[in-house]
Amino acid sequence: MNTTDEQIPAEVLAAAAGAVTVTHDHGMTHHVWRDRNGIGVLFDETPAGLARGGWAAWSPKCRNKGGVVGWYATKEEAADAVDEAWPTPAAEATEPAEAEHVISTLGGEVHEQHRGLTEHGPWPQCRTGAQSSSGTTYTTTSAPLSCQNCITNAARRRAYEARQGN
Repeated sequence: MNTTDEQIPAEVLAAAAGAVTVTHDHGMTHHVWRDRNGIGVLFDETPAGLARGGWAAWSPKCRNKGGVVGWYATKEEAADAVDEAWPTPAAEATEPAEAEHVISTLGGEVHEQHRGLTEHGPWPQCRTGAQSSSGTTYTTTSAPLSCQNCITNAARRRAYEARQGN
């Protein structure tokens, strides 16, 4: 989303690699950045006191109609949602060889296997509000991840572990 004609704000230039930064443009508009690229926009609608949440999030990479990511109670939640909607760069999306993945017996996306539910059989790590596993069974696979939520979460875990020195 960034072009060479745009001036990148100083706080974005100073941010660590992979960090999400939110800058205030003017009025109710806030821009969300990651790795010096604009990945979305937040709109501060808190003065309206809307029950759905005062922060509207938008990203051109969101699969929802019109790029609307959703509405959130805080600016931080909205920025996190925009970050999750934006694809993780391929260099960050690689998985360790020992990772086990799962796929529905009916097919679909390949997910990371949940580590804490092994007594229930193979189960996906991610579950978002739009997904339902009611009546679905899963099997393990060595295929690469295709679920964007799982790819993003795996990249975040690796970044966290790197910061912790693990």
